[in-house]
Amino acid sequence: MPPLALARDGVGDMTGQPRDDTADLRLRLVRGMMWGALALAMIRVGTQSGYAGYSAESMLASSLAFPPLALLVARRRPRPHQAVLLGAVATAYIAPFFWLGLRWDWKPWAPLLAVLVVLPSRVSWPLTGLGCAVTLGIDLGSGADAQATVSNVASLMTLVIAAFGPYALGSVVQALHATRAQSIHLSVLTERRRLDAELQMMAADGARQLYDQLVEAARADTEHRPEELDTATDTARRLLARIRAAAGGFRHEPQSPLATAPVGTSSMARQLQILFFLNQSFFILILTYFQYHRPWTMMFTVPWHAVLCVLLFAGQPSRRRLLVATVLLLEPAVAFGPSLREIGTGIMLIPALAGFMFTKFGRLHGWLFTAVTGSMFVMLCTWASIVDGRPVDAVYVLGWAADFLAMVWSVRSLVCLEILVGVLRRAQADLSREAVRAERTRMARDLHDTLSFTLSAIALKGELCARMIAGGVPGAQEHLLELPILAGRLEDELRTVIDRNSRLCLAEELVSVRSVLATAGIQVMAQIDDFRPAPELDHALAAVLREAATNVVKHSHARTCTIVVAALPGLIRLRVVNDGVPPISAAAPRTGTGLLGMVERTDGRVSARPLPPGRFEIMAEFVTDQPAVADAAGHRAAVA
Repeated sequence: MPPLALARDGVGDMTGQPRDDTADLRLRLVRGMMWGALALAMIRVGTQSGYAGYSAESMLASSLAFPPLALLVARRRPRPHQAVLLGAVATAYIAPFFWLGLRWDWKPWAPLLAVLVVLPSRVSWPLTGLGCAVTLGIDLGSGADAQATVSNVASLMTLVIAAFGPYALGSVVQALHATRAQSIHLSVLTERRRLDAELQMMAADGARQLYDQLVEAARADTEHRPEELDTATDTARRLLARIRAAAGGFRHEPQSPLATAPVGTSSMARQLQILFFLNQSFFILILTYFQYHRPWTMMFTVPWHAVLCVLLFAGQPSRRRLLVATVLLLEPAVAFGPSLREIGTGIMLIPALAGFMFTKFGRLHGWLFTAVTGSMFVMLCTWASIVDGRPVDAVYVLGWAADFLAMVWSVRSLVCLEILVGVLRRAQADLSREAVRAERTRMARDLHDTLSFTLSAIALKGELCARMIAGGVPGAQEHLLELPILAGRLEDELRTVIDRNSRLCLAEELVSVRSVLATAGIQVMAQIDDFRPAPELDHALAAVLREAATNVVKHSHARTCTIVVAALPGLIRLRVVNDGVPPISAAAPRTGTGLLGMVERTDGRVSARPLPPGRFEIMAEFVTDQPAVADAAGHRAAVA
């Protein structure tokens, strides 16, 4: 995978990351799940109101809170707007009490859902519990029996969980998309601070020590000057070795954990799934206790539900575990349901199981399972009503079907969103890791291109000065005074590496390279086309030229070096050829960090090969969209 192209300031924005064409698709999927759950919840409320025999006026009162609730969950809004919509939902819920009293389906699922959407969880969930307690108290105070009261509260919680779960997980998915750039930014900045501290400990003190030693050498008398220069040269070479080792180490994977933006985790989905299952299980147990008055069946029902809960929620359920759970759930309900109807009510747990079927067995098998079990669910519930003497009509059947579909859709959405959140978090971690790797590679490359070259120049000039002083060659003092100036640039270059402000210029670098090669006794012949490269291309050309010159000094006994920069259509070609290459180097050219940096800067368009007799060539090509700007005569500057 190629390194990520980060912004200049180190902030990984959305345009600096690999294009993600599936992001909008995932967000549309999340919104579809949320709106599907909300629509099914509204249909469920309508069918329950119709079956209960409420008037059209009462059914209208039940739907007054729907419009502001839909506006509230449609998208994330500023806090003041959320507060206004929350007040609108509360007002629309309270208003029907003034002309209808309790003669309408007044279960407060809409205001409780709005509270969960707007307020933080540490406040909203206690308020939801308080709302359920108030509902319980009003039902009991109005003369309803205990079974109907508990059933209403369980139904209320089912509605709230079914509508809130997809919304909450959808918000996490959207937050993961929104904070992807922030997460990359945070990871890169954290890694940069760590590397800054490491470089300060390793190089900053050594650079100051080298500067002081070179100043002392310049001030020393002629007798002690060679000794001082040897000490400074040894310091420069040791520091150079540490810099090169650090540059090589930066290319390895970081050991420290990545820093990421704080976003909700997929554990929320699992908690909501368990809450949904426990709510349904609690409803079944209460129904068993109050309606059928056979407490001994509780001894079977409680462990039965506990085993099902473990199979579904102890880790990620496998296909085998889902098949076992299906048998454990359907077999007792079908076999004993007609005679022991409290066992038959266990089929109400089917929606919790059907949600997993879609992800483990595919969409086709999931819908087939939902259709078969949903038909069984509706038939058993209808048969139970007929046996109890309750009226059964199309609205009643539609209500149970809406109940089943709403619960299946909610659980399926929670399962799918749990998987999606996990995938997005892993993708976010991968992007952050790739951005950190790119930043470490960039620092390794810049370290090698800047500090390594400067230290090599100091060591080379220091050795030359020592030989000139020992041989009494005139001009040694001028070369010696240049050394503290070079050493003084080290700290500035170290800061530019860390702050991403390292910018080289081909024209300036050519002058510097000629000076270093001339110091080594190498004659330079340069042919440079007259053109104006873009700043990024100018930096890359200068960096590759610097590395090529460093290799000439390090790995050969060259006497001549030819540098050619040619501006071709859509291409800039840099060619460096030197002589004095030992046979062993020509047969096995070295491939260190510097050559790897060349490959990265040219996207792999670099070659290094021996040429007869005893010469070596490095050629790098840079693709550019901008045409080279040359003078009218196609002038080529030649410098000898």
